[in-house]
Amino acid sequence: MSAMEEFYRAVKTGLSSSAARRPNPWVTASKLCARKRPSLFPVRDRNVCSHLGILELDDFRADWQVFRALVQDPEVGAAIDLLPERTREVGVGRLMALDISRLRLMDAALWTYTVWY
Repeated sequence: MSAMEEFYRAVKTGLSSSAARRPNPWVTASKLCARKRPSLFPVRDRNVCSHLGILELDDFRADWQVFRALVQDPEVGAAIDLLPERTREVGVGRLMALDISRLRLMDAALWTYTVWY
């Protein structure tokens, strides 16, 4: 967790503008970290964090613990494992590249849910 935090803070600091009054590029930093380490970092954005009730936590480490608990939950894990098959059923005839990481699949499912429902 400390290595994750160090990497996240370095990315976030690198993205911060010295001209900004309150520099806090947390969403972009989260997305870049998740892209670099897809099985380790969740994508934290306002939609998903708000849906999970963790937007006001204001502590990325607590967010990570919530995502970790969700991915490790047996029921959630079973539902995530069904996503690639269900997606292929719906997308017959379409070219698709699906992630294999449970965390990435859950991120995509949560974000899609918050946007469409």
